[in-house]
Amino acid sequence: MRAMRIHLAAAVGGLALVAMPVTSRASLFLNVAGAGGAVGENFNGFQGSGTTVPSNFTVAGTQSGGYQGFFTDGTSTYSTVNGIYAGTQSSNTVDRAFTARVPVSNTLMLMFAVTNNTGAPLSNLQFSFNVEQYQDAAATPNTIDFLSDNGTGGAFDQTNITGPGKSVLEFSAGGSTTVYSTPTTVSETASYNQSIANGATVQFEWSWVPGGGGNRPIWGVDDLSVSGTAAPVPEPAAAALLGLSGLGLLARRTRRISAG
Repeated sequence: MRAMRIHLAAAVGGLALVAMPVTSRASLFLNVAGAGGAVGENFNGFQGSGTTVPSNFTVAGTQSGGYQGFFTDGTSTYSTVNGIYAGTQSSNTVDRAFTARVPVSNTLMLMFAVTNNTGAPLSNLQFSFNVEQYQDAAATPNTIDFLSDNGTGGAFDQTNITGPGKSVLEFSAGGSTTVYSTPTTVSETASYNQSIANGATVQFEWSWVPGGGGNRPIWGVDDLSVSGTAAPVPEPAAAALLGLSGLGLLARRTRRISAG
């Protein structure tokens, strides 16, 4: 039996916390299919510390440097310190992102889970999020990959992930050590293209994948939104035909029994 970690909290903005394997602390509950039922996270409460990681997210990997607090565009100097930062903008310090500087020998994953609580199957999930970069790097381009465990609770891969947000390439790797006056932000989308039964949970993660050699960028993710597409239901005419077919089979069986 896998170890479980339970967090109890009131639902906020459509989010609810549930018992999950230790690989993920909690779940985003989809209560309504379609864009109107979207749930997500804006990371505005994150302060670059372990205690301020959103309660429905888990940080994993071998990232060195630990938590480093805030990194503010245009005012922070170029940092060679590895670790996890709350990226902020000097023009709007309330708007924060989950960012990191990951050396080539380390790994970093930010994990979360999505549970279908709509009462019916979902045909797939859609994700939208921003990737924000706060400083450049003199290194081979890095990537941030988006993966899932395919509902198995096991290894993560990209088998059922599609869309441009599946793997995001660092925005610049021209050998400079620039701190951007405002973060470079790109809106990304991705899809999980498998059906999800009602009550089923699928786990997802962003994985920071360092390029080779040199300094690293400070970059990360923000403004996650998740929605689900309702699985198609049989048309009334098709359902009626299925019902008539069943009645026909029952009538034939009744005649056979009478004849016997």
